[in-house]
Amino acid sequence: MAVPDDSSEREQQHKALYDKARSLWLSPSTEKDLDEVETILRTIWASRSSIEQHDDEVEGPHPPPPTKRSKKEFDSCSVMGQTGSRLALWLIQSNRVSEADEILQQLSFQCRLSSRVLRSEVNEKQSTSSTVKKGMPRDIPCRVYDRFLSDADLNHLLSVFGDIESSYWMDHNYSVEPPSPYFSYLIPLKALDNFGFLGSLITRLKTCLMEWQPLLRSCSQVEMWAHNRPAATGHQLHFDTDNEGYDSTVRHPLMTCILYLTEVGGPSLVTNQRKSSRYPADKGWLSHSAVGRMTALDGRVLHCVLPGQATTNQTRRITLMLAFWRRIKVRGDDKESTAGAARKFPTDNRDWARRLREPTLASTPPTDWSPTQDKADPEPLDHVFENLSGEPWPISSGLPSYDCVFQGI
Repeated sequence: MAVPDDSSEREQQHKALYDKARSLWLSPSTEKDLDEVETILRTIWASRSSIEQHDDEVEGPHPPPPTKRSKKEFDSCSVMGQTGSRLALWLIQSNRVSEADEILQQLSFQCRLSSRVLRSEVNEKQSTSSTVKKGMPRDIPCRVYDRFLSDADLNHLLSVFGDIESSYWMDHNYSVEPPSPYFSYLIPLKALDNFGFLGSLITRLKTCLMEWQPLLRSCSQVEMWAHNRPAATGHQLHFDTDNEGYDSTVRHPLMTCILYLTEVGGPSLVTNQRKSSRYPADKGWLSHSAVGRMTALDGRVLHCVLPGQATTNQTRRITLMLAFWRRIKVRGDDKESTAGAARKFPTDNRDWARRLREPTLASTPPTDWSPTQDKADPEPLDHVFENLSGEPWPISSGLPSYDCVFQGI
């Protein structure tokens, strides 16, 4: 007599537990909530052995092979797969890397971001100060400037992006988990005088970065998008591309600038890997979240946002991105209701757009700001990826499959 298959009920129970753990992880009220996160994840993960044992006991003329169920259960989209990945990140951020690597092996990962990278926020305070300057080589693919935004600039930008229930986020049905579709807007550089505060901010960026990237003078459009995410979330490794790379020809911006409006969450990771690279990145640089900081990166390189540490501080990681393009296709029009990539900047009375185009305000730096004195060094990394023994991923092994690289996301 065949044993009833209760996998669906078990999956629902695990899903409810997983959702509770994830909610506590992203929005904990007390330290006790954080302790409960690990307890719940371990409870779900520990049940995998009983799942495999149950499969072995199934009777009938053609019982499924023991590995069939476990492979499905450990799929990255399954509750068990998500649980294992979350538990592995939790362990790495708690400096229990060997235990995490055992889990990642069971999930069929080949390598991961280095433990130093995934634990980078632990040491972030040493990198959010620009008082120590070691003179980074000029060929690194990013630049960092502290205090680029004045208090007045920050207050105005936070009036647009600071509240997750403000018009910018609500108009686009913005969500982090599950992620909402990507949306961005284009500002023509020849018309910056018509964009008030936002136009003056873009002018300041261009002026500051022209020495590093003289080709900025050849750009025609600036693409704008933003994020407002819980501090413990991140964004996967990616290249900035026109229309998210869906076109037959992949094009990158000349430069992408990140403006940090809050100081929480994981750092930005910039690597030396490009779309055409035959080998994975062997060098990287970290720029930690700091209020008013600006990080500019070569638009061709692989980068990401690392997940921050879970914290009872409910402040969210809020950033504004502005990418300079030599050419990019404008999609849709300013009246189109569907959000998407590279839309024309709205000219109607949407609150967020009106605030950004405020004609009576101009972006100004702090009175004592200097591009020389306030230039900060990103934190250098001697390697980016490691195998599941904690050793640097050998260049001779080539590029691993994207899905086989654990990013903590």
